[in-house]
Amino acid sequence: MTFLFFVFFSMAQAAEVSPTDSSVTTTTIPESAPLQQDEASSPKPMPQALSGSEPIAAESKTPVELPRPTNSLGFNVRIDAAYSGGGAVYQGFSIPSVRLSGFGEIGKNLNYRLSLGQTREFSTASLAQVLPVEAFVVLSLNPNIAETKTNLRLKAGLFSPSFNPIWTPDLSYINVPDFNETHRALFLGREAGAEAIFEPFKNYLELAVGAFNGTGVFAQNTNNANAFTAYLRLNIPLQSWTVFLGTGNYFLTQASVGSVNYKSTRVNDVFFGVEIPDRNTQFYLDGFTSDFEDSVKNIKPVGASAVLNLGITQWLGLFGRYEYSSQSPILSGCIRQFQVGPEIYFDPSVKSFINYTELETGGTKERSLSVRLRVNI
Repeated sequence: MTFLFFVFFSMAQAAEVSPTDSSVTTTTIPESAPLQQDEASSPKPMPQALSGSEPIAAESKTPVELPRPTNSLGFNVRIDAAYSGGGAVYQGFSIPSVRLSGFGEIGKNLNYRLSLGQTREFSTASLAQVLPVEAFVVLSLNPNIAETKTNLRLKAGLFSPSFNPIWTPDLSYINVPDFNETHRALFLGREAGAEAIFEPFKNYLELAVGAFNGTGVFAQNTNNANAFTAYLRLNIPLQSWTVFLGTGNYFLTQASVGSVNYKSTRVNDVFFGVEIPDRNTQFYLDGFTSDFEDSVKNIKPVGASAVLNLGITQWLGLFGRYEYSSQSPILSGCIRQFQVGPEIYFDPSVKSFINYTELETGGTKERSLSVRLRVNI
């Protein structure tokens, strides 16, 4: 009898302090909140203290949304280290590209970015100085939306116009050792101006138009220069694949016809590509026509490029590139480059390209072997 009384008393005590219903209200952080932490590293909410004199609440079915921070700040550093041998013009060890960026959000609708880097990574001018290469703000009129809803963004400051998928983004976000030689010679670089980006169906269709100085990051606009851009990209998702195609265009004028500083430029580019992210594989193809006229000459370069990243294993891939332009607006002769070699993925933030390169620019031909290591922090 004593034994049964002891068992009954123990069960009653356990029922009082160990309820089957949880008293912890679930809390979710909105997906759009900046600088989210991984769930495994985030601190867990402390459960409420249990009290025998207070009723135990049933589990809440409605998540509680925490207040959105008014602003945020993050940093990113990208460093490219390289070694070139063989017949390369620039041999030995080098730091061909480095970038320090600060970015974040101000409220719900405004985000910003400031980047310092080397201009030679996207220009034929071999200047090693670290200069501001991005300094812009973006106003999103409808930022917290579902995938297929409409969004309009207004971007202003110093940045690269929307023009081409392997030219506009920073090297941190594209899987190539460096920008195409033809793009560096022909395309509009980082510019001061403004751009409107309209997504009638977010992540599927993007339209952009912009107005810029047309003088790059090197000089102020003292010759009444202006440039206008127009961009369209269509994404077609096919399970884990994405097929995309589109066009980028820009038009530049400077000074008046007959003036010693007169310049007129037109470049029209069309592109097509396939991306398979879970296999580290992508294929990209583009072709362009152009017209460069100034007070001395008038040339009309045409060309194309093809880029392939073929994932072989989780840590090994193959990179290949061929590009050609019939003329260069800066150097005499054509531009032609062929590259091939393995790419190694040490980590999502660390990769290496080992390339054999044949490059022809301005009548000069070179063959070289290079190793390039990219670290994103």
